[in-house]
Amino acid sequence: VDGAPYLALGFFSVGYDDLQLAANQGANTVSALLMSPATDCFSTRQKNYLDRAYELGLGFMPDSSTTARLRMPEVFPAIMQRFAPHLANIAWMLVDEPDQSAVWWYYIPGPTLAAEYISAKSVTSLPILSNFQRAAWSSTAEVAPYVSAVDFWMAEPYGEDFGSVNYAIDMFNSLRPRPVWLAQNAIDARLLVPKAYWAVIGGATGIIYFDWDAFKSDPEKMAAARQAFGELNGLKSAIFGRNLDSIVTAPAGIGYIARQDQGTVYIAAANPTATLVRGKFTVAGLAAGDQVPVLFENRTITASTGEFYDLFPGVSRHVYAIQSGITVATNPAGLQVVVDGTTLTAPQTFQRTPGSSHTLDVVTPQAASGVRRVFGSWSDSGAKSHSITAPVTATTYTASFTTQYLLTTAASPPAGGTVTATPRMVVSKVSARCSSSIV
Repeated sequence: VDGAPYLALGFFSVGYDDLQLAANQGANTVSALLMSPATDCFSTRQKNYLDRAYELGLGFMPDSSTTARLRMPEVFPAIMQRFAPHLANIAWMLVDEPDQSAVWWYYIPGPTLAAEYISAKSVTSLPILSNFQRAAWSSTAEVAPYVSAVDFWMAEPYGEDFGSVNYAIDMFNSLRPRPVWLAQNAIDARLLVPKAYWAVIGGATGIIYFDWDAFKSDPEKMAAARQAFGELNGLKSAIFGRNLDSIVTAPAGIGYIARQDQGTVYIAAANPTATLVRGKFTVAGLAAGDQVPVLFENRTITASTGEFYDLFPGVSRHVYAIQSGITVATNPAGLQVVVDGTTLTAPQTFQRTPGSSHTLDVVTPQAASGVRRVFGSWSDSGAKSHSITAPVTATTYTASFTTQYLLTTAASPPAGGTVTATPRMVVSKVSARCSSSIV
């Protein structure tokens, strides 16, 4: 949205008077499913729904299910031209549950929905989705006819079985990989946060709860949704960060993603079952004694070489944050170093993929104003030019230099003779041998 990755978090069917409350929950998205907010009606009492949503920073997803079930693609250009342009709109739901083949008034054949999609897209750049009810439990053949009718997918893996989340996402990816949003229902409040993480770990980039009234009437579920939105919004940049899954393994039965963002490696992990799990995470490059903060829990784990352990007491989630990055410095500061063939003035900090190989070198000697710096050693005991493997934790490599001074000699008076010194460059606190001749 607006050129940036969008993590949709919100509710279906939020009424006008509750938009502020939804925004206070941390939602950034609302949908019109099961309601018809006025988009262009004049009212002397209040702003229209979309204006109010936009003012509150809520993205809106219109729903044209009733129109789509008319099976008349030719009506969509006029509809989209009238209602799609509002700045609050971030996506368009073409229809809810078109794959309900056993319910004739819901069902829309794949070719018909594709024709409606093409007609709608002819006049709008909004991404178009539809919500496929059967994707969470039925056969791929029931969803396959709709591949050409959506820009991204939505399914509704409801209930307390987290496996339906994987089932839907795996089905969509097998048909055609695209962004996936999930509709989720008001299950036990204790499961809402772990299931939200489970969806993101599975690859979902949107979670829309069904529906608003079911949450609004239950303070515990409202609190859980607020927690999920708050945590995931705070992790959004990391969720869309560099994929480091290959350098991490998790205990059996635990799902996870590993992402690097702004100098930190984040590991989001969740246990989808009631089984207690205590196990080992392996992380390439993790050093013994490194501290692994556990976000949102006010605790820290001390790592062993390449690993750390944690406990998942049934259905739960943990988020680990490990500071990463390579700093190349010199002693004294401000000298030139060569990193992967590029000469730079130290100190320099880089974000590199843990486990990747890089070359460190220095320029030596470095001279200025009668002083010369000669390379002495690296802090990791490497040769002047040597390779390193980027660690997972923040690490500084320092090149130490010896300082040499130019020894200047002169006779006074100049005609009185000559003075010579060996060597001409001397190390601080080291004596030079001088000799003289008298005229």
